[in-house]
Amino acid sequence: MHDVVEEPLRDPCPEHAQVTWTCTFNGRLEAFFETLTSFLRELEPRSMRHVREWVVVADKGASADHRLAIVHRAPWLTVIAKGKSLHRHPLSLNILCEGFVKTRYWCQWEDDWAVAPGSARAPGGDLLQRALDVARCSGCHQVSMNGAFTETWRERSTEYVTSKQRTPMGCAYVVTELAPAHRTPIVARDDLRQLTLEYSNKFGYRDAFGKPGAPWPLFSLQPSLLDTDFMKNHVYPFSEDPRLNPAHAYWMFEMEAALKFVKFGGTKASIDSGYVARPLAVASSSHNWNLDGLG
Repeated sequence: MHDVVEEPLRDPCPEHAQVTWTCTFNGRLEAFFETLTSFLRELEPRSMRHVREWVVVADKGASADHRLAIVHRAPWLTVIAKGKSLHRHPLSLNILCEGFVKTRYWCQWEDDWAVAPGSARAPGGDLLQRALDVARCSGCHQVSMNGAFTETWRERSTEYVTSKQRTPMGCAYVVTELAPAHRTPIVARDDLRQLTLEYSNKFGYRDAFGKPGAPWPLFSLQPSLLDTDFMKNHVYPFSEDPRLNPAHAYWMFEMEAALKFVKFGGTKASIDSGYVARPLAVASSSHNWNLDGLG
């Protein structure tokens, strides 16, 4: 019998809590609980009170038994139980956007990322405190929590413009923008669905050095803190067009979202640390660290 996950502290005045934490669940049950418990383990009490709702949405691979296991071990979670015919990642995100995220900030996770022990000791506080601090200080619409663009893309100066900064609370972060030569054509286009099809071909092309022919346009569904209003007004809805959801390139709907993010002026910051990692052998468009090395 698995242990029940203790409910996090709640703010007695829900309107004071400005964050909704959500997680897409793909049937990786133990990975999900590692994700959830590691996140909670590294939160200080004051950070827990920032979160108004904890929401999990069932997706590909999530069976009825999986959903029951979540309810039994963490009955305080809101579980969105969709049928198999509705197990589509873009639909899950749209459902969250439409009916469940009603706070100033949206903390979106996937069920195969975890928080390494000791992250709460970083300068500026625990992971959520640092992300909120950066969001408020920078005004960026997405604050990546997994170190995206802080190291992997550092040498790609012709594609990205990156600046290192620090908040008054001492949290180091980087702000990354697409270089004008890559951003201007995106902003100029109106038919983003067609642009996604064209852009994905360029992105998939590799030159003699193995680099993509086009840089990824910033926004990602990897763990991050999002500006809810910006997401609802400019990135939502996530495309369910079959052309942008092929089995061999399921990231294309995410690319369309990223192109919308850039077109409508989205800005991206990343916490300059390695405290969030994939504990599973899962392909990643960013860092894929081993948690054992971060303890």
